[in-house]
Parts: sequence; C-alpha cells; structure tokens
Amino acid sequence: MNQRTLPLFLLRHPRLVPALVRGLSGVKPHHSFAEAAFYALHAYGWLDAEGRRTWVRYEFRPTTTEADRLTDTFEGRDRLAEEIAARLALGPVTHEVWVQVAGEGHDPDDVTTAWRGARELLAGRLDVTAEAEDPEAGGSPTVFDPTRTVDGIELSNDPILLYRRGAYSESVSRRT
Repeated sequence: MNQRTLPLFLLRHPRLVPALVRGLSGVKPHHSFAEAAFYALHAYGWLDAEGRRTWVRYEFRPTTTEADRLTDTFEGRDRLAEEIAARLALGPVTHEVWVQVAGEGHDPDDVTTAWRGARELLAGRLDVTAEAEDPEAGGSPTVFDPTRTVDGIELSNDPILLYRRGAYSESVSRRT
C-alpha cells in the first residue's frame, strides 16, 4: 500500500469523506482505557439456539467517568498501560456491552450506513480484574483480526470487514 491509496479510495467513494472528517474532528488522546468506549464498526450475525440470525453492531461503553480518575499523574509513551495497571490494583474496570439490533432496511453488509431507529439494548458486562500478560513479549506479533469469530457469531459480507484479515496479516509480515 502506498500514500496514494486512501485518496484514490476516497475519490471513488466520495460519500465517505464527510463521515471521515466528522470522525477526525473529535479525536483527542484518551486519559484512560477505563474511560474509553470501544466500537465494533461492522455488523455480526448472532445465532440463537435454533440457528436464527440477528444482525448486531456492538460497543463496549465504560462505566468509569472523569470523576473516577486516579490522583496520580501518568505521562509518556506507556501512560495508558501504567494508568490501567494502577487502576486495576484498586479493583475491576467495567465496560457495558451494548448492541444495536438491525431492523427493517438496515444493511449489515455496509459499514458506512447508520442504523437509524435501531433497537439498542444492554447485552452484558465485561469486568477486567487483572492485567493480561503481553502476548508480544516473546517477540511474536499479535494480530487483531475482527474476522475471527466463535461459534454462534457470523461475519457479514461487508467488503471492508472481509478485506481486513489480509490487510492485518500483511501489516504483521511487513513489521517482522
């Protein structure tokens, strides 16, 4: 991939430009992983016990607020890791798992569409109680691949989602 790829892509898909600009305008550094929301942009098919599929998009919403901030100051390159370690020493960090459930007219195969009027519900909680060991400590890279799923969860036919597996693997091969 070279420096011209994104501009050429945006020329072919001009309707993405406003969303990209809106998204970048609010970008600021996180104070803590505990205060950050995490979004799965793509839709996934969740299967029930009878094999019926429901399309959802999900996000992890923090329960921690600015009022819960530690009094310590964390700076530098590893500040987020240091802050979360200090926070976990005091107790768990919780994120709620919220899902948007696709309704009539919602397209699970197009990440750029908003699901206006989608039903939203609390699906669970994620309680982080301790730090995990660094999976790359031994020198072996870890690839976050949103196409890896477990039984009961299916991928949509979103071309961006399906492209990501190869793009992430290529990124790792170029870094190692």
